[in-house]
Amino acid sequence: MMRKTIVLFVATLLTANVLRAQDADTTVSPLQHGFALGIGTGASAPIPIPNRISEMSWTPRLCVLVGYDLRYQFGPKTGLKTGLQVKHVGMSAEAKVYQMFTQAIIDESEVSGYFTGYNETVLHATYISLPVQFSFSPNNNWTFDAGLYLARKLQGHFSGAVSSGYIRITDPTGEKVEVGYEPFDFSEFIAPFNYGLEITATRSFGERWAAWFDLSWALNSTFKEAFRGLEYKMYNIYGLFGVDYRL
Repeated sequence: MMRKTIVLFVATLLTANVLRAQDADTTVSPLQHGFALGIGTGASAPIPIPNRISEMSWTPRLCVLVGYDLRYQFGPKTGLKTGLQVKHVGMSAEAKVYQMFTQAIIDESEVSGYFTGYNETVLHATYISLPVQFSFSPNNNWTFDAGLYLARKLQGHFSGAVSSGYIRITDPTGEKVEVGYEPFDFSEFIAPFNYGLEITATRSFGERWAAWFDLSWALNSTFKEAFRGLEYKMYNIYGLFGVDYRL
């Protein structure tokens, strides 16, 4: 699916360049394209935060975006924006939890149950993303884009540990097993695709340069539907600042 999407995108780009060349004699071309570079931060988190989580601390990790943008203006105020983006996101968190369902390796055996104690996690992932956004430009300086994105995971890592507590095997009243420090790794359960909403605000500085802020909010879980290591879904929510250079 992603391969077909990329082929379609390249075909669209080639067509756009031909059309732009044909329109070279006009004062303003309806087609714009260029490169984007951005940095930011965010989190992959449950929404809302479960009431079984307390004393939570979140540590941001640097997120980076490198992209190619293609914009077509229908008129002076409206248009359509797409492109390809390579986005690396990540975060780490620590929390005290109460009867949180999880899976862990204890005494070389995998167990499932309800854990009370401390939980720490680290996540980082790289995606190639295809946004499709409608544009509105109230004036020559500002442009606002809103739409959807579809992202394909290139690589992902999610690991952590449970510590300083106990786990009730199978159910909240099951056998109690003390937990000192037990690591886990759920990297294989990160979903191959991620999709959601994306909004962007762009401020132009002349014909070539622009600064922007972008917020993406996933509508599907970071993990596969079959994943049972956590009892709640987590969603990628990341904001980035960056610059555009228009060709």
